[in-house]
Order: sequence, then C-alpha cells, then structure tokens
Amino acid sequence: HPDRRRVRGRDRERILEREVITGVHEREDFFDRRAVREKVLLPVMLEALEDQETAVRGAAAIACGKFRALSAVPTLLAMFKEDDVREVREASLLGLLLMRDPGLVPFFRGLALDGDEERNFRGVAVLALGLVDDAGFLADLLDRKAKLKGSATTIRDVRSCAALALGSLGRPDALGPLVAVAVAGNAILFAGSL
Repeated sequence: HPDRRRVRGRDRERILEREVITGVHEREDFFDRRAVREKVLLPVMLEALEDQETAVRGAAAIACGKFRALSAVPTLLAMFKEDDVREVREASLLGLLLMRDPGLVPFFRGLALDGDEERNFRGVAVLALGLVDDAGFLADLLDRKAKLKGSATTIRDVRSCAALALGSLGRPDALGPLVAVAVAGNAILFAGSL
C-alpha cells in the first residue's frame, strides 16, 4: 500500500488493520466510505436483522435504511409485516422510510390506506410518500371525498400527515390542494412551507 511508507507507528497499524478488516487494498478504494460500507458494514447489518435481541434488530433496520441498502428491503418488509415486537416493526418501517426508494411507493400507499393498521404507522407511510414526491397521491388523501378507513382521529391524522408531506415538497402546485381543504386546522400552516 503506497500510504504505508509515509506513516509510522500507530497510524501505520490503523491503516493495516483497516485493510485487513475491509479487504480494500487499492488507494482509491481505501478511503472510500461506500466501499467500506458495502464490504464490511452492510453484511454485518444484514446479519443483525436476524438477531434474537429486539434492540439489535431495530438498530440494524434503521442502519440499513440510512445506508439505503436496497438488498435489505425484502427483510425489512417481512419484519414490518411479521415481527411480533412493536419496536421492531417501528424500526423496520423507519428503515424503509429512510431508503427513499420509489419502488416502495405501492407498499407505502397500501399502508396509508389500510384501515386496520395503527395510525402512527399510517402516518409514517404518508410521510414516506412525501420523501419520494408522490404529490398526486398526497393531494388525493386531502380530498374529503377520499374514502379513508379508520376512526375519525386516525383519518384526521392521516390527512394531517398528507398536508405536512405535501407542504414539505416545496412545490407551488401543492398550494391548491392545501388551501382547498383544512385538515384539522393545519393545512394553511403547512402551506407556509412552500
């Protein structure tokens, strides 16, 4: 490694340790965070998704989302749908939200409309749709004629999240749907973020 000649002592040991751990030996890859992430951290995170400890699974789910590790999407979806621990379901949903993957739009739309799902999860799904710029769907959620299922409180919360997500897009074309309907008295406030 070319950098080994210029460093001494503990710094040289750190470089050697990093090379051994990451398996990255070329200079351009040596300091490339993506290479380290893909070769070292991602396999560890994917393995941690199967851990018995709730906190480990949750932290791994969020880390996969931060890394935008699309290879983890099927596992995160399964965790959300099948895990019995609410905190793990929350973390897996947050991981999916952090992916900002347009391929997850059908999942988030379905979750937003699922009258049997918890309102917090539905709200997160709506906010995720804002992150992938699904403005048309968000505007449809604001429409009072939209047939949303759930309690009045849940429907109000879903619509409030839709107003927030739509307003956070910062698009002038979102102003019409926001002004047209007052969602729990908050639509006008959210329009101010345009």
